[in-house]
Amino acid sequence: HKATNEVLISPNPTNDWLIITSPKKVVKYEIVNTQGMILKSQEHIGNEAQINIIDLPASMYYIIVYTEYGTSVTHKIIKM
Repeated sequence: HKATNEVLISPNPTNDWLIITSPKKVVKYEIVNTQGMILKSQEHIGNEAQINIIDLPASMYYIIVYTEYGTSVTHKIIKM
């Protein structure tokens, strides 16, 4: 792991669940496809979230994680 202020997404690739772990409070996440369409989102998460993506087709997606103080990070995720 890198710096302690890093938002971690695991496992990646995955075929069922993603786990967001963040030292900062996560206020929202969005999972978007390569065209930018939001497929899943949730607000008021906290420091860890488990996301069931078993219903998404196998493909590449992006997860945008919005943390407190207006920062966001984007990770590429692979659904097997």
